[in-house]
Amino acid sequence: MSDRWFLTVDGKRFDWVRATIMGTELRALVPGLNPAFGLVREQRPLETDDQPVREEESISLDDEPSFYSVAPSTFG
Repeated sequence: MSDRWFLTVDGKRFDWVRATIMGTELRALVPGLNPAFGLVREQRPLETDDQPVREEESISLDDEPSFYSVAPSTFG
């Protein structure tokens, strides 16, 4: 078992100390993220719709997920 887990946000790779991350922790991890923007998880396989990350959501990092930031009006 690894002591570090990884994820990507807007093409930049980050490491994390646990196998899960909360939506609020994910937002705090990304320096300079516009607070008005949302984060969206890229779904695999690509045929599935991407899903916005909720602040209270617990996200598994087992498959090294990728996220991207979006303007507030994109989802919602």
